[in-house]
Amino acid sequence: TNMALDGRFVPGSTITVKRTYIGGVERGSTIQWAKVKRGVSEILAQNAQSLTLNRETVGYHIRATYTPRRMDGAVGQPVHITSPHAVQKAVPIVAKHSMRGIPEEGRLLKAVVDVLYPTSSGAPEVRWYRDSQVIAENTPYWRTTHEDVGHVIKFEYTPTTAEGERGQMVYAISPLIKPGRPVIEGCTMPQAATGSVLMPNFTLCGTDVVAYYRWEKSRDGAQWVPCAIEVNTDSITDPPSYTCTADDLYYFIRATVTPTCSFDGNSGEPNTVQTNCKLDSNAQRRMQEAYLLGADHFKVMVDGRGETTIEIDRRSMRLVDDRGKVFAHGHWGANVNITIDIRTDNNFFLTLNKGKDSYQCTAAHNRQRDVVVLVL
Repeated sequence: TNMALDGRFVPGSTITVKRTYIGGVERGSTIQWAKVKRGVSEILAQNAQSLTLNRETVGYHIRATYTPRRMDGAVGQPVHITSPHAVQKAVPIVAKHSMRGIPEEGRLLKAVVDVLYPTSSGAPEVRWYRDSQVIAENTPYWRTTHEDVGHVIKFEYTPTTAEGERGQMVYAISPLIKPGRPVIEGCTMPQAATGSVLMPNFTLCGTDVVAYYRWEKSRDGAQWVPCAIEVNTDSITDPPSYTCTADDLYYFIRATVTPTCSFDGNSGEPNTVQTNCKLDSNAQRRMQEAYLLGADHFKVMVDGRGETTIEIDRRSMRLVDDRGKVFAHGHWGANVNITIDIRTDNNFFLTLNKGKDSYQCTAAHNRQRDVVVLVL
């Protein structure tokens, strides 16, 4: 008694039977489901406690036949109940929508929409307008440009199910877009050692925006001095990348990047980013790690003209040229410094210090430098 069908009569919805049972302890009651149109019925499910509607039920009434059973096997009279109306098409419904973002040139606007889907979601229809002109389709984002200044931006959003049913279109309109200052977002600096090329990673926001650079270094992170860079004397900016040399060892390196509109010279806020620790030497790490692992021979190129072998042990050092001739050697006790000034990865300027003695093997003086110190 007191039967009712519970649920929305649209595809994707699940329908159940609410009822009140009287007459002992219920066990084994059954529910048969059918769709009905113009007096003709078609059974959809036998002995199922619920029914999930699909597209094939659109336009049909849903009928449930409930047959009560008692635990002792007694069977009551079947009871029929039919839906108050036919199953309707399932359309998605937009619960709320808005446009997020700053209404300013160069900023990112986003269509934010919360949709109630009766079935699985499909690809929505999205259009962006500048006043009445279509400027983008099938994307929830629009980054404003110089052409948008003084106009309103509008998006239209039509939700769609995977089955192709379309809901009601909604829209949102921005205030007038204001002129904007160029902006840098997400600026980071990679860590590096001598010989590495540093280049800040960032995104320029705005129209016709270029970046101006200033490279500086500091030993303590407080006092900064310009990096030694050869630039055109008429240039107002350092180059966008910087190659670290031995002059930068044990320094922090930073870049200050200033976004600027190329057509009017309007500049945004500068963004400064630096290495997170002081530069060290690739060559120093390689040779010290090799020595700790037991290596006692290091082959180097001297000004690209020939290969020289450095032979090191706990008591002595020898320099042997590519023909096997020993042209420098020395003996010492502990705590002797060997300084290697590297012009490139393969060209070494070598100074071996043993007290007052010094052994040198000279390369070209216009090379970039790297310094290695081994303490034996």
